[in-house]
This record gives sequence, C-alpha cells and structure tokens, in this order.
Amino acid sequence: MEDEKKNPNVITLNKTEETGVVYGNIGVGETTYEMNKFHARQGHGFAAERSEHIHDLYHGKDAQILGDDNLKDGADRLVNGVEIQSKYCRNGSACIAECFENGKYRYFSDDGEPMLVEVPSDMYDDAIRAMRRRIENKEVPGISSPDNAEKLVKKGNFTYEQVKRIAQAGTIESLSFDAANGIIIARDTMGISSLVTFATSVWNGESFETALQNAVLSGLKVGGVSFLTTVISSQLARTSITATVRAGADLLVSQLGSNVTAHIVNALQNGTNIYGAAAMNNVSKLITGNLIAGTVSMVVLSSFDLIELFRGRISGEQFLKNTAITGATIVGGNVGWIAGNAIGATTGGAVGGVLTGGTGAVVGAKIGSKVGGFVGSIAGGTMAGSLTHEALGAVIEDDSKKMLRLVEEEFIEICKQYILVEDEVEEALSRLKERLTSKVIKNIFASDQRSLYIQSIIMECVNPILSRRVVIENVREEDILLGLRILIEDAINGEGIFGKDEIVPSISQMKTSLLQNSNVRDEQLSQIMQPVLKMNKTQKKVEIALNSMKRSNNNSYKSMKEIKLERQILKNELQRIMEE
Repeated sequence: MEDEKKNPNVITLNKTEETGVVYGNIGVGETTYEMNKFHARQGHGFAAERSEHIHDLYHGKDAQILGDDNLKDGADRLVNGVEIQSKYCRNGSACIAECFENGKYRYFSDDGEPMLVEVPSDMYDDAIRAMRRRIENKEVPGISSPDNAEKLVKKGNFTYEQVKRIAQAGTIESLSFDAANGIIIARDTMGISSLVTFATSVWNGESFETALQNAVLSGLKVGGVSFLTTVISSQLARTSITATVRAGADLLVSQLGSNVTAHIVNALQNGTNIYGAAAMNNVSKLITGNLIAGTVSMVVLSSFDLIELFRGRISGEQFLKNTAITGATIVGGNVGWIAGNAIGATTGGAVGGVLTGGTGAVVGAKIGSKVGGFVGSIAGGTMAGSLTHEALGAVIEDDSKKMLRLVEEEFIEICKQYILVEDEVEEALSRLKERLTSKVIKNIFASDQRSLYIQSIIMECVNPILSRRVVIENVREEDILLGLRILIEDAINGEGIFGKDEIVPSISQMKTSLLQNSNVRDEQLSQIMQPVLKMNKTQKKVEIALNSMKRSNNNSYKSMKEIKLERQILKNELQRIMEE
C-alpha cells in the first residue's frame, strides 16, 4: 500500500528539490562573499555599486559589475554598453574630486570618451556645480563647455544615507536590498528545480499537465526557501557572526593549500589573478558565505517540521530524523561544491592550457569551476542525504510507515466485514491511495482516536462501491433446494458450469480485453462494466428460469408417460380378467 517513491513525512527535501536548494545555496554563498566588501572602510561605496546594479536589472537593463577586477581607472559598472564610475561620498564636490588625479580627469573609456560618474541622488546638483568648475579649469581633456557637465554626471537612484544603511544589518534599506537580491536568486533556483521536476515527472510517465503542475509547485517551494535563505544569510553576513564562521573556514582552506585555492578564486573572479595568502583569504570568505547559507537553509527547511512537531503531527524521532537528513544533504552539498570547484578549476585550467595556452587556461578554469561546483554540490548533497536516510532508517521508523501499517490492518478488517470481492478491493485500494496524502497521514498521527479516524477514511472509499451493489431479496428454502437439484443434475448430465462447450470469458477477462483492445480509459471502466454485470446477472436468472421450465416440461412428459403406462397395464389386467 505504501508508495516507496514518496515519504509523506519528509516535506523539506526530495530528490529533485535537493538540486534547487543546494544550487540556491551556491548563489547565496557567492552573494554573501561579495558583501564582505561592505565591512571595508568604504563599504557603502560597494553597497552603492550593488544597489544600482540590482536597480538596473529590475528595470530590464543589460547591467554588469566590472569593479571586482580591481583594474586601475577601470569602470565600476557597465549598463547597456555604457561604462560608469559610481562615486558615493559625503557631498557632491567630494564625489567629483574622487574622479581627478593631479588635476586631470582619470576615467576614460577605450574610445577615449570620459566615463559617466554616478553620484547619490541627493548630491546631484552639488556634483554638477563641481564638475562645471573642473571643466572651466580645463581639467577634463576633450571637454571645453561647462554645459557638458550634465552629460558627464549621472544621477543615482539612491541617497548617500540610503546606501550607508544598505551596508548595515537590520535596516529597512538593507532588508529591501536583500529581498531584491533574494528574488533574483530564487528565480534561478526556481528555474533549475522546475526543469528537473518537469523532466522527472515526464520520464515517470505522468501527463504533460501533471508534470507542469509538479514543476511549478516544486519551483515555488524551492524558490521560497532560497529567498528566505538569501535575506537571512545576507543580514547575518553584516554581523560579527561572520568572524566566528570564518575561523572554521580558515582551517578548511589551510588544508586545501595555496595552489588549489588559487585555482578556485581565480576561476570565480574577473581581472588579475591572485595567489598565495590573498587567494586563500578570498576562498575563506567564499566558504564562509556558503557555510552561513547552508546553516540558514537547514534552519528554514527544518522549521516546517518544527511546526508540525509542536502541532503533534509528527513525533520527536521523526523530527530528529528529518533534520539530520536535511543537515547531511546541505553539508554534503557544501563539501561537494568545494571539492567539485577545486577539481573542476584544476582540470579545466589544465585542459584549456593545453589546447590554447594561457588564455585558454583561464577560461577553462572558470568553466571547470562552475561545472565542477554545480555537479559536486548536487552529487555530494544527494549522496549524503541518501546515506543518512538509510542509516537512520534502520534505527528510527518513519511515522508514515507506522500509520500506514495501521491503515492496512483496518482495511483488511473492513474488507472481511463487507465481504469485498477482488474487483471491489482493487477499486477501494485505488481510492484509498489517492486519499492518503501527507496531510492526511499527519492528521492520523495527531488524532486521539486513530482507529476510528482511519475507519472513516476507508469507509469514504468503500461506501461508493457498496452503493452500487445489487440488492439481494430474501432467498426461500425451496429456492436453495431447487439450486441444489439443478447443480446435481448439471453435474450428472454435463451441463451448465459442468458443460464442455466454449468457455465464456470471465468479468476480469472482459475488463482486460476492453483496456487492451479499445480506447477505454481505466477510470471509465467501472462505469462501463456496471451494465455488463447487471446484464450478466439477468442472463443467469433467465438461464435458471429456462432450465427450470425445461425440467418442468421434462417432468410433466415423464409423468404423463408413466400414467399412460400405468393405464395400459390396468387395461391389460382388466382385459385378462374379462377373458377369464
């Protein structure tokens, strides 16, 4: 009765949703890694870059972050092909001053045109005045008219105080920023989870509509977890908790070594490659972000089971088992990501270097790192979760198995009580399987009267079957004697069920034939077979009546023959007497 492909108690992760959750944690880890810069002396400046970048993405612009390459006098952002310098300082004049060195403008695109300078929205006017003065002083090569100041200065979408609060934990601005980031990550994880779920549903033989529904539900669930994980992890990344987690990450990085960490970090970042202590420092920050994201996602996923525990819908043992499996999956995914990233970056760099030289090595390392990290995280999470489930399964039995065992016992008793025949049992089982959802199983566990509750569920499935049964009238004693007589005579004469004529197909054979040789669907079969069953019963009654009439005629003929014979004997006797 139990469907081994589904465990009604494990509402946190299934085999396909593991893919989306672990993949989402990778994105969250990279996001918190980028936010490490928010702790720097000019952390609000990095917060401004990220905020403006997110704003542009939400408005459909082709936006990229370029400032992470640390290129001297390079652009911070690229929006629709336009290079931009983001300057968020204490006033507009200071923002413009940051763009000059030794009395000359320092930021130019490859075509020789000055880059745009993006400033806080509340300092735009002050920045325009400052840029006009600089142009008047001949400090911007190629620009002579002060009126062009407005072409060089771009008004940002945030104020100076807003970006400062974005860099802090617990503010409305930082929560809004993290929520916007979370939606982007959730979108990606929803896509991965929905795609995998849709594919597996189709491969399992489910219809297109069902597969689509499964995909949407899975995507929403995993996307929601990723959204919450992003917001909570990003807030924690702005606090002192990061330093505590960092200590463990440093220990892990020291075991990886400088060569492996260099491959990892250079595969993930743009710009000049870094090595040694700098590379190990960056990888430690990245692993810290992943550890925080993994811990938060485990808490988020386990919170569903915690609520069920408080409601009395699962046992304490089930809660511990679910939490352990979830934790193992998340940890396994993180370990797999680290290992896959390192192996992929090293292998990809080596292959790329052999094929095309130095440039190919860089590109190969980046591709290998992404692919290896993704595959490693999924493989590691799935393997760790499966092993933990098997190990704990030998010690802790799922609540669902206990409840289903009770359902089986009650079902057998009801089948005996109502004398259900084979077809009726199959139909009742089919209805019962659809009825026993995860919610119903938990309701059974939480019920104070489990036996009565289970009986009511089973009877909901059995009653429609009982209502279709033909009502049997009271059978008279003489009817039973007649049936016995007919049966004995059929056995003697080789007729009826003892006949050697062509065997009439059974009801089960008729049903199988309909399914195989026509377009009849399984769910239509019960409706179709009802008239057949009634016709079959009617035909039986007709046969019995005809046989009864036949036997009555035979009996009458026999009686008349006997009477004639007796009369003839009497005549003969009388004639003999007369002759004497």
